Amino acid sequence: MLENEGAPPQPNGNGGEQERLTELREIVLGPYRAELGELSARLDDPLRQAEEISRHLPAAISLRSRQDTALARAMAPVVETALQTAVRRNPGPLAEAIFPIIGPAIRRAITAAMRETVQSLNTALEQTISIRGVRWRWEAFRSGLSFAEVVLRHSLVYRVEQLLLIHRETGLLLQHVAVEGEMGQSPDMVAGMLTAIQDFARDSLRTGSGDTLETMELGDHTVWIEPGPRAVLAAVIRGTAPLGLRNELRAILEEIHATLGVDLARFKGDATAFAPTRLLLQSLLRSEIGTPGNRARRGPILAATAVLLTVLLIWLVPRIREQRRWNRYLDVVRETPGFVLTEAGYQHGRRFVSGLRDPLAATSDSLLRGAGFDPSVVDARWRPFATLEPALALRRAQAVLASPPTVTLALDAGRLTASGSAPHEWIMESRLLVRALPGITSFATTQLDDRGPASVASRVFDVEHRVFLFDTGSDQLQPEAARQAQLTAADMRIIENAARGVGLTATLGIQGSADGVGPAEVNAALRRSRAERARDALLIGGVPSGNLSTGTSTEPASDAGARPLLRRVSFSLSFRPVP
Repeated sequence: MLENEGAPPQPNGNGGEQERLTELREIVLGPYRAELGELSARLDDPLRQAEEISRHLPAAISLRSRQDTALARAMAPVVETALQTAVRRNPGPLAEAIFPIIGPAIRRAITAAMRETVQSLNTALEQTISIRGVRWRWEAFRSGLSFAEVVLRHSLVYRVEQLLLIHRETGLLLQHVAVEGEMGQSPDMVAGMLTAIQDFARDSLRTGSGDTLETMELGDHTVWIEPGPRAVLAAVIRGTAPLGLRNELRAILEEIHATLGVDLARFKGDATAFAPTRLLLQSLLRSEIGTPGNRARRGPILAATAVLLTVLLIWLVPRIREQRRWNRYLDVVRETPGFVLTEAGYQHGRRFVSGLRDPLAATSDSLLRGAGFDPSVVDARWRPFATLEPALALRRAQAVLASPPTVTLALDAGRLTASGSAPHEWIMESRLLVRALPGITSFATTQLDDRGPASVASRVFDVEHRVFLFDTGSDQLQPEAARQAQLTAADMRIIENAARGVGLTATLGIQGSADGVGPAEVNAALRRSRAERARDALLIGGVPSGNLSTGTSTEPASDAGARPLLRRVSFSLSFRPVP
């Protein structure tokens, strides 16, 4: 049987159940629908996910770094690649960053090498030049020592007599080894004294907390101190040890930190965990015995080494100073308006700089001479461009507009203002040229007196046909009327100057009007107050009060459409001879 098309649909059993499920879903999930939508938006928005991750990323990195070194190992390739890329692209910033570290390190290494060389050279010369036998026997007689002991003392090149491993934070002794018969004072006392001397030196000389005392000398004994992050290794040496020994001290200390770093960090006073370091330290207890003849043969070598180091120092110091002057020159270039430095370095054995330079900026040669460089030895490759620096933009405007001496140009936030007086032709031409000048967004000539006679007549026409409109029942100037007041004031200054040139004075009549709707006394008050508002705006614009007069006019509206035009202030000009 066919169903009636006009009959309403009858609910069935499934439809009713579906409606109840929908209603139940709305009751259960309805209060949380907004929160679920917000959660879905957060999960689907990559920018919000990145923002949330950025808030927790520093804490996560710090926490992971304290747990193990897996993060450092994972980031190491990325950091290495970034450094390699930065060095290949522009090594200058990296060289400038490490320059304050390299200079002092080189000077310290050269000074230590020179001191050790001079000491060895003096010892060799003292043992070679003289009658050694007689002198040594006299020394043995005077000191009460045996002749064999004196010979051994003079034949000993160096001997490492004691090694002390000291915990850096607490100053406690972790391990101590010494040659037989050279124990001296208690090792714990010696470790404490070394720590106290270190603290005294830092406090007295006001050095940084990371600086340490590296060498102490007393008679024919020298104490070398090699600092580490958590432990300090001190070596008591008799004689002049080679510099290679310090490298060995450093290697042993690094091995101790690598194998026992956790024990060093957790050290609370029990040094049992550092017993294995005894064998490492004993490997450094060594000595070198030579003969006066051998030492004498080393004299020329040491002297040649000293000469070579001196020559190296003489060659290196001027270049360090030159690099400092070059860095100062690059800083000056970056800070000078009109320059954009893009690249600097060495090429084909010559220094070079390249970038952009505004033709109105300072010359490249003047900057080089100011830094102490001869411009002929530096390749300067500057491409011209127009900068938006205010000082240079103003100079460019002065050059392009060729302003007469009677015109003063000023630039503020992209607005070029001309004040003074100028021919009408220059004003018209400048308004066209200024549009092509970079860094200038607008050109104001309201403070400029136009000396063209044809322009005075046009300004008289503009003033007499200019009106200020007001809202219904209001005497407040609209924004457009306030701008028109500034133009009217500028026109009046020019008209008055031209009138005085022919023996006349100009008076601007201000008539206030109303639309005639409402009580007559209210409209009369509006006419007067509107005229006074316009007069006040012109006074602020610089028009003398003697050149202004106010009045009212009655212009009843013929229809509602003309009423807005009657809520206004109009002007009229009159001229009279100067009294």
